[in-house]
Amino acid sequence: MSSTQSGAGNEPTGRPGRYQRSVSGLVGAMIILVLAVLVFIGFRGIVRDNPDAPPLRAIAYGQVLQPAAEQTGWPVAAPASLPQGWIATSVRWEPPAGANWHLGLLTSDEEYVGIEQSASTTDAMVEEFVGEDAQRSGSVELTEPQDTLGSTGDSPGAATTQWQRWTGSDGDVAVTTRVGEQTLLVVTTGTEEQLRSVVDSLRLTG
Repeated sequence: MSSTQSGAGNEPTGRPGRYQRSVSGLVGAMIILVLAVLVFIGFRGIVRDNPDAPPLRAIAYGQVLQPAAEQTGWPVAAPASLPQGWIATSVRWEPPAGANWHLGLLTSDEEYVGIEQSASTTDAMVEEFVGEDAQRSGSVELTEPQDTLGSTGDSPGAATTQWQRWTGSDGDVAVTTRVGEQTLLVVTTGTEEQLRSVVDSLRLTG
């Protein structure tokens, strides 16, 4: 006579244990996630390399300068004009108490330039927009931001001021200065010349 015994802790044959099922489910989810990421990266590469892909929409930032200044409570900085082939791709601002101003630009060779203005400290701005490991690399004399009713950056009477220069671990370059009670930061993935051209053309509205 034979008898079948089933212990309280034994799972029936062919049925995976709870731990095994959990691990299998986790592995499956990770595979799906990895595949999704690969598909996204591939799609982004196709769009980037496709000359027929729709161009980025240029933003007419001049129309929002005065409203932004009124809502932030201080003059906002932006280029009086952009070099040929450059476009503005993003603009945003927040009213007090966390007032800040952002203008994002794309150069003709697809490098990024960001203009950031805030009541935050210089160190906080650099950490946020250049990187936690950004290093100060001296200072440079550049054009002081001009009022829209004042002199232009390329005029003989344009004032200059000392800007602090910063470099990020990924090669980004930035400069900072104080405008009233705000910190003004300009950062780029491009060249020093591109950075300087933006700084030289900055005007304050408001």
